[in-house]
Amino acid sequence: MSKEITLQINLSPGDTESATLTVPHIVSAHSTEFAEKLLIVDCNRPQQTPIVNTDIRFPQETFQQKVLQIKSIADDLNKQGVVDRVVYLEPGDDIYKRISRKYMRGITRATHDYGACALMAYLAAFEVVSTPYLLHYDADMLIYQKKGHDWLVEALGVLQDQHRYAAVTPRLAPPLRQPSSDTPTLYQWPVSKKVASGWEDQWFSTRAFLFKRESLMNALPLLRGKRYLRAVARKLLNRGFPVSPEVMISARMKQIAKFHLQLASEDAWLLHPCDKSEVYLSILPRLIQTVKEGKVPDRQRGIPDIDLELFSKDQHVEGKQ
Repeated sequence: MSKEITLQINLSPGDTESATLTVPHIVSAHSTEFAEKLLIVDCNRPQQTPIVNTDIRFPQETFQQKVLQIKSIADDLNKQGVVDRVVYLEPGDDIYKRISRKYMRGITRATHDYGACALMAYLAAFEVVSTPYLLHYDADMLIYQKKGHDWLVEALGVLQDQHRYAAVTPRLAPPLRQPSSDTPTLYQWPVSKKVASGWEDQWFSTRAFLFKRESLMNALPLLRGKRYLRAVARKLLNRGFPVSPEVMISARMKQIAKFHLQLASEDAWLLHPCDKSEVYLSILPRLIQTVKEGKVPDRQRGIPDIDLELFSKDQHVEGKQ
């Protein structure tokens, strides 16, 4: 297995305050020996769109300072041996032209989607690795794994033996106290179907996944038929363009009847911070430790996004997974 999987983590200037904690946390969560541990660092300032004013959200001088900071952090993680390689995506790189043609029929070379979320950085991950399987995490993901357990073992077996699946994840939220066979989370979307090893759906989130690269490569370009025409119309109208990589990948996988599987095992699960305020940063070391120990407030169970108020005091954290 060690030669088949690349561990890849996305970093951006928005991760400067947390990356030194979260990247080692992600890497150390796995007992698997990877072919390579890779950072992709997006150094691009999101482009202006009808709903994003980059001068307000990403002031040029402040953004460039953060770019220098995140580069320094990535270099240090590489020198310390936390990761093996760093790929920097710089403005104007030739890779965007190649990705645009190969994945999106040349419709855009924009580095971000219409909402200022990464676009090229996610697709570049598939392009710069050579292993059959890509294990991706956003740098802000928190992971629980029971001692001696690695969700990749089951996930890899699924992708090798069950060809209907293109990607697998662990539980996207801590399990409910009274597990339900109907849903792994309290969210009503995406709609999932219970199967023997977990729940399947056709939404491919870019937060985290183990992806069989062949499934994606054989499906390129992502934009075809009506989806391509819709993208062209959006571009001409300057509305909702560029489309997010999640939408493009999910739509294409649906066209070819490929599914995402969320594993049923309670021995591994994820949490994601939507609020990266000073409060979050101040409790992040303790939050990481709490998640590593499998402790979680009951009201956080079944919810993928961290509710900071539930973790703000030690007495609010109950029980052990």
